[in-house]
Amino acid sequence: MKFLNVIMGIALALAVASCGNDSSLPYTVAKNYFVRNDVTDVPSLITSQEQFDKYIGAAAFMGNDGEPTKIDFCKQSVIAVAPAETDKSVELAPVSFVKGDKNAVFTYSLKEGANMGYTIRPLLLVVFDKTLAEDVEVKKL
Repeated sequence: MKFLNVIMGIALALAVASCGNDSSLPYTVAKNYFVRNDVTDVPSLITSQEQFDKYIGAAAFMGNDGEPTKIDFCKQSVIAVAPAETDKSVELAPVSFVKGDKNAVFTYSLKEGANMGYTIRPLLLVVFDKTLAEDVEVKKL
C-alpha cells in the first residue's frame, strides 16, 4: 500500500510539473454576435468597446443562451476571425491559443460545407485576459 502511495505521489508531481511547461492561454468563445453589414474588413485584435462596436453587432434572442457573451474591455481583449461573405455553410473553430516568443498565436480551423442558397458572414470571437498578450498573431490551420 505504501508503494502505491509513493507511485501516486510521483505521478501527481510529474503531472503538476508538466503543467508548468504548458504555454496554452485561456480563452472563451463569445456567442451571439455578428459582423455589421457596413463592414468589409474586421481587425483580428479588438481592444476597446468603441472599436468592437464599429465592427460587431449583438444578436440577442429569446431562450436559453440568448444573451451575447459579456465582454469587459477594461480587462479583456477579443480575437476576431471574420472571413469574407459566402454562400457555403462554414464552421469556424478554435484550435489553440499559445504564448509565443514575441506574441501570442491563435490558431483556428475553417471547414466549408454545402451551398446554402443564401449568403452569410462567418464570425469567430475569442475573449481573453488583456494581461496575457498585447499582440496576437492569427493563423488558419
